[in-house]
Amino acid sequence: MLNVLNMKKIISAALLIFITIALSAQRKVVRDTLFVNGKPIGCTITNWYCIEGDKCPSFTVFDENGKKIVSKDLLGKTVVISFWINTCAPCRKELSRVGPELIDKYSPDEFAFIAIGSGETAESAKAFRLRSTATFPLCYDETGDVVKKFADNGFPKLFVVDSKGIVRMTEQGYSEEKFSHLKKVVDRLVKTR
Repeated sequence: MLNVLNMKKIISAALLIFITIALSAQRKVVRDTLFVNGKPIGCTITNWYCIEGDKCPSFTVFDENGKKIVSKDLLGKTVVISFWINTCAPCRKELSRVGPELIDKYSPDEFAFIAIGSGETAESAKAFRLRSTATFPLCYDETGDVVKKFADNGFPKLFVVDSKGIVRMTEQGYSEEKFSHLKKVVDRLVKTR
């Protein structure tokens, strides 16, 4: 009788541990309602595969000038990774502000902003940079595989990574409030690196 009771306790404890681990491994899922002229017209669901507290996924991309950028080479810096597509008006607004309000404020030894065009080419990255008036080279990922390590759906999508390679902020979309918050988070992380 004692063995059966102990076995039940062991099985119950193991099941509890398994459920706890499974629940903590869940990723963030966000449902956004789309509005046109103030009326809801549909929704999107975004699966976030990389969330705050996660180690930044490894990736390699090229900028529009052919420079190779490898994520492990960015350790020691505060990094913002921003995903964009060429049909995204909010992406253009965001990227036009990044140079003067973020990149120019910090040393390249302490901060990097990596803007990755998902499904884009070197040529489309150059064209998008000109349209967005970004003052820095844009990167591209022709296959779109890099963004899939981070999330799906919706652009722009931001990931702020600390100097140790840990994601400290995630954000989707662009607004004055979101950009102001981004600047505060980057400033805090650069100062504490």
